Amino acid sequence: PACDECRIRKVRCDRESPLCSSCRKSGLICQYTQKGKRINHTKKLVNDVQLLGTRLNRIEDALVRCMSIVTASNSPHKSGSATPYSPNSQRTEAEDSWGSSDNSEGSLMDGLSDQTGYPGNPAYGPSSSMASLYAEAQAAGDQLASSLSVQGSPEEPGQWPPTHESSLRTQIAEASALFQRLATDSLTFSEPEHHDNLLPCLPPRALLEAFLETYFNELSPLLPIYDRQSVLAAMETQYGSTRDAPNTAWIVSFSSILLQTLEAKSTTGKKTDMMARSTLEVDLLFQLLLNIRRCYNRFERLLQPRVANVQALLSMALVALKYFRFTMFETVFTQACELAKSMGLHQSSSAADAKQCNECQKLFWSLFILDKHTSLVAGKPCLLPSYDCGLPLPSSTTGVLLDDLFAARISLAHIEEDIFCNLYSAKAPLLSQNRLGRRAHKLIRRLNDWTIHHSRILYPPASTTTTAQQAIELRYALCICRVLVHRHIPTAESRQTRLEHARTGLRLLQELCESYHPGDSISGFTVFESILLHYPIILFLEVYIHLLTPNISTPTSTNHATITSDTNALLFFASRTDLLATNGSPTSYAATIRSITQLCSHIATSLLHP
Repeated sequence: PACDECRIRKVRCDRESPLCSSCRKSGLICQYTQKGKRINHTKKLVNDVQLLGTRLNRIEDALVRCMSIVTASNSPHKSGSATPYSPNSQRTEAEDSWGSSDNSEGSLMDGLSDQTGYPGNPAYGPSSSMASLYAEAQAAGDQLASSLSVQGSPEEPGQWPPTHESSLRTQIAEASALFQRLATDSLTFSEPEHHDNLLPCLPPRALLEAFLETYFNELSPLLPIYDRQSVLAAMETQYGSTRDAPNTAWIVSFSSILLQTLEAKSTTGKKTDMMARSTLEVDLLFQLLLNIRRCYNRFERLLQPRVANVQALLSMALVALKYFRFTMFETVFTQACELAKSMGLHQSSSAADAKQCNECQKLFWSLFILDKHTSLVAGKPCLLPSYDCGLPLPSSTTGVLLDDLFAARISLAHIEEDIFCNLYSAKAPLLSQNRLGRRAHKLIRRLNDWTIHHSRILYPPASTTTTAQQAIELRYALCICRVLVHRHIPTAESRQTRLEHARTGLRLLQELCESYHPGDSISGFTVFESILLHYPIILFLEVYIHLLTPNISTPTSTNHATITSDTNALLFFASRTDLLATNGSPTSYAATIRSITQLCSHIATSLLHP
């Protein structure tokens, strides 16, 4: 028979070995791999496209390394000469040492560096909620540092000892450097992906079975990605077959389920001041993360239009948000949304299987909710806009409190999208302040109507621990929405209102964390993790900026109690973010939140206790 290439091109083959004359003339690889069989043109095209994608990724990696070298060689060297204090000069010094300070912390991820191989995209738009808040926090810190410089002059001695003022200036400079980096978010080039040439594998079945009920009873209600019966059926298929290789999607899903449940049980099973883990727990968590990382390195296997692939991508995105870079989360989450749309999950289905239809709808709404939170955090348009959604909005009056809570979160996510589009999109700075104010007042009325309509869900009269904790998260999200809207009403009354909403949100977080104790259910930890990772830290920064204002930063007998309460709220928030980022990599999103909150809480403490 003719060689593969001659048969594909339908030309005469002289069947010479090792190269026929036609392949030799065309410079092709001559192979006789399918003697006597017809060529599968579709399979060959898929293989060629995958090969082309691999080559493009390698070219992209090479360009990233090249650009990184060029940028480093063109950057001017900093002068080491001593200069008087200025916010900009000390901020520059802090920026120089920022990367090394992050990487000095030991964690579970020390041996599993996150190297995505993609250049980081700008995470914050010019008018995004977080970018404007970072810029405002940076300006407040610089203003306070400047006032310290004036008070510390020989003509006007400062109110604090010189050593304390010097320490405070250093802390403010570090915070300003971090805020500037986050607000501008210049392109950061990551190293190429790490390949250990090992295939991902299924986690131990016995361990998965032991944690499965806990996952569906306490973790899944918050984001119902999976259906219990579908997972059980997949376990029988994947673990029961010895001939076929396991499906990559279910490797990701099983590993994610086990990882999230094990992490939650391990954390809630100990007191916060006794977080030492056993060697077995550390090794198991590390291997599960490594398994998911190997699946990410074979990302193209999850892009087929299947529900299991969408579920796997969303689970991988949630893991990436906590343990890896934010850019990795964005990459995976974007693919999950695009794949869901390509399958029509955002449209009404006439499928005969109502159970499967319900599973797909819950999966889409989970993506939808997380998409709105991510839009506020990253300052980017939604990937799943409401106008393109053909699914009817679920009812929040079914009488089943968990279902009603989920429906209420979906309807609030619609309002979050409108807040971003009307007040924080790229077109918002082009509008007049009066027009933005009118939009803000309209959104306030809408939030008030939403609150009245969902009052039974926000404050359930008789509920289980899980539903009460989810209601706290819903009220926390409502506080964020109110603060975001009031930031576009430039009145003293509005500033005080948004400060009270921020304080209320921080108290809700403390109430949530104090509601569960070692040995309790893990649903409280899941909600707490969702609040810190899925929502922007707007409430924390709102209180921090208030503490740095000139008439507040100096405690007096009249405001000392309020300042102490606000400072303690910031310290509590920072302590919880430290707990959350314990096992993540130093470059993870959780670690970034920890860095922000720890710096800000230290500054607030220094102001309170000179």
